[in-house]
Amino acid sequence: MRIMPLGDSLTSGYRVPGGYRKPLHDGLTRSGWSVDFVGSLSGPSDMIDPEHEGRNTYVIDELYPVTAEMVPRYDPDIVLLLIGTNDVASQKALSEAPARLAELLVLLSGRQVLVGTLPPVLNEPAESNIQAYNASLITEVEAAGHRVVDLHAVMTNEMLLDAVHPDEVGYAAMAEAWLDALTETQ
Repeated sequence: MRIMPLGDSLTSGYRVPGGYRKPLHDGLTRSGWSVDFVGSLSGPSDMIDPEHEGRNTYVIDELYPVTAEMVPRYDPDIVLLLIGTNDVASQKALSEAPARLAELLVLLSGRQVLVGTLPPVLNEPAESNIQAYNASLITEVEAAGHRVVDLHAVMTNEMLLDAVHPDEVGYAAMAEAWLDALTETQ
């Protein structure tokens, strides 16, 4: 099974090398999956299957060309998409972020896509914006015929290393949520 982790720093594993990808790969392997993570980026070096498309600091718009080029190139069976935190943090045309996400999902038509809700953040105004974005995300993802994975629900503020990025426990919780969703879809 070819899986492409696609998104921003929460996908690359900023501050925790491999982020959710390392425990997710381990969990899939323990569950009997034959899995190959795919993408043009690689890391960390101690990870058995380190490929991904996690682009630090990217907003939704910046992920369009990556998606348009890399998804056809690597032809994943499943895409795990987690994007929008930087849109919320920068408040970049925030009210239009769900529509930008919908446009990105069009590029993934015909593929099995699981889209993660944004995890919590420590900044209260940003957290309110994340909750609003997540509500719209659910609507857009379901309208596109894809599946939502509620990463926000599995994390707490105590699982954050900084105001945005999870610690190892937080990434492990994210991995477990992805794993549960993947095993339910097969």
